[in-house]
Amino acid sequence: MQKKTRPASVAEILSRPSGPLRTLYSRSLDTEKLQEKLQAHLPGTLREHIVAVSYHNSTLHLYTDNAAWATRLRFQRAEILSLARDECLLTDLQGIRIRIAPTQDPPSTARRSCRLSANSARLLEDTARAIADPALRAALLRLSGNRNN
Repeated sequence: MQKKTRPASVAEILSRPSGPLRTLYSRSLDTEKLQEKLQAHLPGTLREHIVAVSYHNSTLHLYTDNAAWATRLRFQRAEILSLARDECLLTDLQGIRIRIAPTQDPPSTARRSCRLSANSARLLEDTARAIADPALRAALLRLSGNRNN
């Protein structure tokens, strides 16, 4: 009868001195440390918009949440290059690539409320009374109800 073996736990696999998962795990820890170190030296406004960092082939890849912040990072490229070489000890760093990686926040579904002045609301009511189409009249009357009190 063959002895049943249980599968290795993730902790056991990662504690092995070598192997593809250990290499991947080690690299992810290094990347996380690099991002923390880089963000610690950036101004607060830029720091908040860097969503990921990676480093390979002598190039630092910065990922930001939108195009506006990508542009600001591009303007700061020389300073970031110097900072990464000095503070993050990336002595062989040759360049920086800045990419956009939008966050997964759902778009806002909140509708803006529009308030009318009393004069505008009265004008809509008067216009509604002169309209023969009942659907348009009803829509104008609903709209006139959005007045400031």
